[in-house]
Amino acid sequence: VEAIFLLDNEGNRICGKFFSKSSEFSTKDSQTKFEQKVFKKTSRASTQVDSEIMLLNERIILYKFPGNIRIFMIASAAANEFIMNSVLDAFEDSLNQILRNQLDHRTIVDNIDYVLLVIDEIFEDGIILETEADNIVQRVLMKGVGGINEQTLSE
Repeated sequence: VEAIFLLDNEGNRICGKFFSKSSEFSTKDSQTKFEQKVFKKTSRASTQVDSEIMLLNERIILYKFPGNIRIFMIASAAANEFIMNSVLDAFEDSLNQILRNQLDHRTIVDNIDYVLLVIDEIFEDGIILETEADNIVQRVLMKGVGGINEQTLSE
């Protein structure tokens, strides 16, 4: 995965993470320019439940528009679309669980720390680590981490 980012309905970045070291993503200005290009190409798409896919500049772009945000995931053209789709679904499902199905601009901004933790739990330098939303949510919320939560002092 080369990048994942969330935009609002006007195309402004809410948050994002770029993993690729290519010149197209090397500076914040170049990242913003790429985001705007992707936004313009997908701006005519309607609000969707399922993810959509397109090819732009030899990159696969998967995207979803839940609520009033737009989620984009960028990968190389050689990437497996089915795996990328499962990662995008895991990202959305994790956010829905953590944010109690309130996946909108305001909630994302208010809980940006959780959003970034979800990204960090799914990816490490663009390498996919996890695709199960329940596992991601448990790690982000630190449920069941360590042994002391599950044990009493008498044990």
